[in-house]
Amino acid sequence: MQHFDSINWPESLSAQRFIAEFWQQKPLYIPNAFPGFENPLPADELGGLACEPEVASRMLIESRGEKPWELRQGPFEPEIFDWLGEEGWALMVGDLDKVLPDLRGYLTPFRFIPDWRIDDLMASFAPPGGSVGPHFDHYDVFLWQVEGTRTWHIGAEPDSGYQLLPDTDVKIIADPQFTETFNVSPGDLLYLPPGYAHHGVAETACITWSVGFRAPSAPELANGWTDEATQSLTDSIPLTDPAFTPQNNPGEISREARDRLRQSVAEALTNSDERFDRWLGKHLTDRVADLNLNTDVDGASLIAELVNGRAGLERRADIRFAFQLIDDVCYFYAGGQEHALPQATAEALCQDWQWQHQALAQLLDLTGASEIVAELLNAGFMEVYDV
Repeated sequence: MQHFDSINWPESLSAQRFIAEFWQQKPLYIPNAFPGFENPLPADELGGLACEPEVASRMLIESRGEKPWELRQGPFEPEIFDWLGEEGWALMVGDLDKVLPDLRGYLTPFRFIPDWRIDDLMASFAPPGGSVGPHFDHYDVFLWQVEGTRTWHIGAEPDSGYQLLPDTDVKIIADPQFTETFNVSPGDLLYLPPGYAHHGVAETACITWSVGFRAPSAPELANGWTDEATQSLTDSIPLTDPAFTPQNNPGEISREARDRLRQSVAEALTNSDERFDRWLGKHLTDRVADLNLNTDVDGASLIAELVNGRAGLERRADIRFAFQLIDDVCYFYAGGQEHALPQATAEALCQDWQWQHQALAQLLDLTGASEIVAELLNAGFMEVYDV
């Protein structure tokens, strides 16, 4: 597999300048971002994945379906590709970094953005003239051209007032106004912040990878933290009601009372910055409930294999790892679980995806590493592989 440690930034640009000047602000086209890139997943293999039941796939059919821009969910029968023909459709296969763990190395150039922000690596195939229509996304995305050529049309400043086509399965902009056009080739990269209208039309049969970055929404965080914070509260905790102004009318809910009650709610939800931070670590790494985890393992025996050099160690691609420092204590998170660890051990577990030979020996030599690795193996969050 090819390995790219970083994006080949244009002259005078860097990851730091990109964050300061472009991230969530304006689009950026980076020609030849990955020099010499060769597509590791050709179209026929991508189509084969779309026929597998455990793979997240969907198809958008512009005009040949039961209605314009019809969305169909996989898995698909192979015969559908013969029926689709040579134009007017697009295939999307998501979570490639999880379905094919070897591909997660291609996420390395984007890891100047925190891992907890990344959504997935998705591939989109389209025949000549094919697209997913003019649309906009609510998240940051890097569009990596991996095969063939495509023309991208980009809108001006984000506009929440886009007019959409009626009665379509997906949100297609009815009358997009584009201000920029980019013709992209394999190895080129296009960054789009949330809300920008864009329309990518295949000039030749082509494949584009999407590296999407999402953040938890304010309602999601508020709902989750409210549930967590109120678990320790009981009805036996009375409302403190210090001296207040006697009321002329007993039916009035006074401003004084409203302020007092508002403060009591705020205090209940912000009773501890540390508690919120530790909850956040678990929330941001929480695993999807229906993941198929292999927990029927003996972590201690697997550690022996690792120490003897007969196996390598890897993180599951669908489990997030993270750490944070709170009052000189390092907390490590995996799959929504919290562990207090030495900082060096937590950093090493979060830095890489795989370890073997010397790197594995260095990892296991860290304080507490063997114990936490055994626990993560037992939980199904890490796996061993033959080397």
